[in-house]
Amino acid sequence: MKKTIYIFILSGAYFLFTSNAGGPINVQQTGYTGAPIDQSSTCNACHGGGNYGASAKIEVFDATGTTAVTSYQLNKLYTVRFTISTTSGNPAGYGFQMIDLRQSNNVNVKGFLSADQQPSGIGLSTLSATGNIYVEHTSRLTSKVFNLKWQSPSSNLGTIVFYAAANAVNGNGDTSGDQPTSGATFQLAAAPTGTQEWTKNISIDVSPNPTPALVSVTLDSKVSKTMKIQVTDVQGRIVLSRDWAVTTGLNMQSLDMQTFSKGIYMIQVIDDHTIASKKIIKI
Repeated sequence: MKKTIYIFILSGAYFLFTSNAGGPINVQQTGYTGAPIDQSSTCNACHGGGNYGASAKIEVFDATGTTAVTSYQLNKLYTVRFTISTTSGNPAGYGFQMIDLRQSNNVNVKGFLSADQQPSGIGLSTLSATGNIYVEHTSRLTSKVFNLKWQSPSSNLGTIVFYAAANAVNGNGDTSGDQPTSGATFQLAAAPTGTQEWTKNISIDVSPNPTPALVSVTLDSKVSKTMKIQVTDVQGRIVLSRDWAVTTGLNMQSLDMQTFSKGIYMIQVIDDHTIASKKIIKI
């Protein structure tokens, strides 16, 4: 009996005093994003003693990561960019954790995608007690900039708040000598209803569907402007993108999908937001 108790105490001490190199959810099943559902706790609940001048910032961009946005359209892919800045010293690496919540009731939106997070060493982790899904490091990261793919909801959930916390670590294998950042937040509002309704006045058609190679995209537009037409795969990765000078009325664009792998793709026409999209099957 004494031997069993002794082993249990050592095991508990190991998880208490070693770093969460594999991610706080994976290692400890604990959220440290600074969100209300995490009791506003951040990485400084365990780590400290370092001085790297570390800070963190959340931004949201369109799917290409080039145009900053402050509101979301329904069922659209975005890039949530999390940046860690340091002003002194040379950290051995970085870790972070982020979650997306509805502002009205702190319910998890679960919009982060499991694939194509950049850089590698980032994944989704589920808190077993609640089912909430976090995006976090799965190994020590050397990059300071993380581009996270996020899918907006299919219905208007009101303002969505991203909560995140980060840690600049010295790599000594425990919690001493690291510097956690303060919690970072970003509020992403729902686009005005009028904008959502306006998109319904735009129609797009693709043919043939399924297609073995060439596909014709027909767009009926009520405006004249330069838009972007792009093709994404089932994981949301952009496989083709080009500008399209659209005029009022019917417009046609031809896309060559001959070299694409067989499967399902999404054709989207975009200006400041997604105007129209259509699913197509490559055979």
